[in-house]
Amino acid sequence: MNINPYAPPKSNIELDGKLKRSVWWKIYFYPITVLYFVGTISLLQEKSAGLVDYLLLLATIVATVGFFGFVYLKKILFPKFWIVFLVFYIVFGSAYEFFTDLDLREGLSDKKYYLYMFVEFIISLPLFYALFSYGRRKNPIWNKIINQRVEISPITRFVFLMTYIFGVILYICIAVYLRYFYSVDENGVLSRDNILFLIVICSIISALVASYHYNKDIAFPVYHPILLFFKILLSKSTLVPSIFFPLGVYSGHFVFSLIYQQETWRSIFILGSGMLCSLYIVSLLGSFLGIYLLNRRLSPSL
Repeated sequence: MNINPYAPPKSNIELDGKLKRSVWWKIYFYPITVLYFVGTISLLQEKSAGLVDYLLLLATIVATVGFFGFVYLKKILFPKFWIVFLVFYIVFGSAYEFFTDLDLREGLSDKKYYLYMFVEFIISLPLFYALFSYGRRKNPIWNKIINQRVEISPITRFVFLMTYIFGVILYICIAVYLRYFYSVDENGVLSRDNILFLIVICSIISALVASYHYNKDIAFPVYHPILLFFKILLSKSTLVPSIFFPLGVYSGHFVFSLIYQQETWRSIFILGSGMLCSLYIVSLLGSFLGIYLLNRRLSPSL
């Protein structure tokens, strides 16, 4: 057998064809899905809601199904359908304002209304891109898919659920207190500033506990605190446990707004969205602290 000494070396490592979606898509998927459905359902609560508004709900459901297939690498229907649907979805969304009988402005000035619509369009751009990419025949999703799953322990799932429920209960209790028992005395123990501080502290603690359980078997091979900070700041280990408490608070806000608020659409979208984003940013700090403390225990030389 002749061996060519000039032949390039061959590796025993073979590509396995695994596909893995970025964690950013999953972080984006859940909040945007909640916002879309909450907004659409709140519009249907109005007495003047008609066929066009129910078509919007149907289009939202179909878009969510396609987005789910893109994020979780699932084959749903066929590529051409999603390209056609994307065109319909954009055209229908652009023309919806002219066909619905609902008052979408709800007292907003033209400047604020169009600014809000522009922000909503920017937020929806990743969804449009996902549906476009999902509808391409060359997308490897339609050829071969091998999902790579990370097993989450039952106790970690329980912790995630408890932090979510804690957020729901905490916000509803605070909202009921402010509505029925709140005194005009701003210097009291439960003043508005102190209540806000309480929510922030609970958000940090909840994310810290969730991160600790989610990452309890992971030791990051980085020992300098500065390097560790940049390694885990935007990692999956930080982002995933951070969302459950803010989503719980937002869900409590949603329930309370549907029951007591008159301007439900504005309250859910403007106030609720801002609160969700703010609490999530705060929770990232708690999640980072949880990972850092855990890594100190698993890596004593840190």
